[in-house]
Amino acid sequence: MRSCILMGPPGSGKTTMYVKTAPRRPLLVIDADRKLRSLPFVVPLIEKGDIFCWELDEALVEEKLSLRLKRFVANEKPLKEPKGWLKFAQFAEDLESKPEAKEAGTIVIDSLTLAFAHALRLITYWDDKGSATLSPRNWAGYLTMCQETISEFIDYSTRQDKDLIFTVHEKVGEIPTDTGKVIKRKGDGGIIEREYIGTMNVKVVPSIMGHFAYELAAYVQEFYALNVVLDKDRKPKWVCRVMPDGSRDLRTSYDTKGEVEVEPDFRKIWK
Repeated sequence: MRSCILMGPPGSGKTTMYVKTAPRRPLLVIDADRKLRSLPFVVPLIEKGDIFCWELDEALVEEKLSLRLKRFVANEKPLKEPKGWLKFAQFAEDLESKPEAKEAGTIVIDSLTLAFAHALRLITYWDDKGSATLSPRNWAGYLTMCQETISEFIDYSTRQDKDLIFTVHEKVGEIPTDTGKVIKRKGDGGIIEREYIGTMNVKVVPSIMGHFAYELAAYVQEFYALNVVLDKDRKPKWVCRVMPDGSRDLRTSYDTKGEVEVEPDFRKIWK
C-alpha cells in the first residue's frame, strides 16, 4: 500500500498523472471536482472499466445564490441542508461493500479541496447559533473531521492493500517565526480575525481551510508538487517535484537518483 498527495494549481497535471500512470488498476476515483467524465482521454477508460468514477454531484449550497448571499451577509445559515458531505461520507462507507471498491487497485480522491469545502458547508448549516461563520468550537470539529476522514481512507487502503492518492489545490500560507505571533480578535459583526505581528515564514500548502492544511502531509508516505514550466524552446513541460524546495515540504521514499524534478509518471517513480 502506498499513499500519496499530488498538489498543484489547476492545469498542473494532477488528474493526468494518476489517470495515465497509476500502476495498480483499475482506479476508483471519488470525483469531488466533477470533471472526470468530461475529459476526452478519460471517457474510454471509464467505458472499458479501467476507471470507476463516483461523482460527488451535489451542489455546495441547496438554494439560489441570490438568496444565499443575502443570508450570508446577514450572518444567517442556509435554509436547506447541504447534501455534498453526506454523499462523500457515504462513498467512504461504500468502500467496504461495493464491487468497484473491491476490484480497484488504487483509490483516488480528487480533490480534497472540494470535498472538505462540502464539510464546511454542512457545519455552517448545523451551527446551533445559526451563524454563517464558524465558531472556534466548529473549527475544532472541522479539524477533527478532516483528521478522521483521512485516517479512515488510509486505514481502509492499508487493510485492503490498495494504493491511495489524494489531489489538492495549493495556497500560500504564513507561519510565525520565533519572533512572530498571531493575535486573534473580533472584527466587525463579531467575526474572528487574525492579525500577524513580526516575521512570518511563507509556505505553499494544500488549499484546505483551517489548520489541517499544515497537517495533511504528515498522514501520507509521498508528497509531490506538480507544475508547468517552459523548456528552452518556450514550450510547456509538465514536471513533478518530489523534494523540498524551501516553501513546499515535499518528500519521497523512492530513489530518484538525485533528481528533484522528475517526469510525472508513477510507474517511473515507484520502482
